[in-house]
Amino acid sequence: MNKVSLVKKLTYDVRKLENKIEHRKLYNIRNCIIKTLIKSGIAVDYALPFIITAIIVASGEAAKGDLPFHIDEVAEKACVETIDTSNGTHIEHISYDFDYDEEIIEHSTGWVKKDKNLYERTLTSYRLSDDIDLSDTNKVLSMTKEEIEKILVVTNIKTISKNTLTPEDEMYDEDALIIINHTESEEDTITRKETTGENVLNSILYIILTLCWGASLGSLGKIFIKTYFRDILRECEPLFTPINKDDLEAMKRMLEVKKENLSMISENENNSNYSYKLRKI
Repeated sequence: MNKVSLVKKLTYDVRKLENKIEHRKLYNIRNCIIKTLIKSGIAVDYALPFIITAIIVASGEAAKGDLPFHIDEVAEKACVETIDTSNGTHIEHISYDFDYDEEIIEHSTGWVKKDKNLYERTLTSYRLSDDIDLSDTNKVLSMTKEEIEKILVVTNIKTISKNTLTPEDEMYDEDALIIINHTESEEDTITRKETTGENVLNSILYIILTLCWGASLGSLGKIFIKTYFRDILRECEPLFTPINKDDLEAMKRMLEVKKENLSMISENENNSNYSYKLRKI
């Protein structure tokens, strides 16, 4: 460094130190604000994979009309119980507040009138197995009682007695196989408010999905990204450390040394016969 450059540098350093010492409070306020922004930037950089996945997952949930942390309108499908018999009877029971969940195959004899004006029929129940597909109703109802009993195990046989028969009892006027099943109706629906329990469960699942996918995205980023933005911010962070009392005293000593060195160079310019040696800081 030549003499002119050295003078310029020392002059700049002296002014900078004087400014910091004189306006220490303003520098500290600025440094605190910038340091807070740097720490926020580091935190955002760490959270970026989770922010991205949170937005993606939330967009998918919004498309389905099921946003987390929000009570949504829910389309409730009707639960339908179907009763089919081999003599051609088909009955449907529809409910919005009761979940039909029974899958039953039975055989019933027709009503027989006994003494004392009693009507009786015998009901045989079977244990279901994978060998019988209840969804293929016509195929099952075309089978005989004997064919059913070769495939399924009898679990119960009971006699049902009645004094009078209702219109619904008329479906058992002859021997028949009976299939009771359940489905959800695609046509019969009502709209209701999402319950608190449903919303909490949906929100918890949203958080779990965001954390899992965010962690996966972060791991994937380590493969392709060598230098993170947070690493650059960490390098800048020490430049904005607040000036404490010890720093202030050190800066004052440094200022005196720089002023002496600048003064020595200036004197030497006026008297070139004298040599000089700058003081180290």
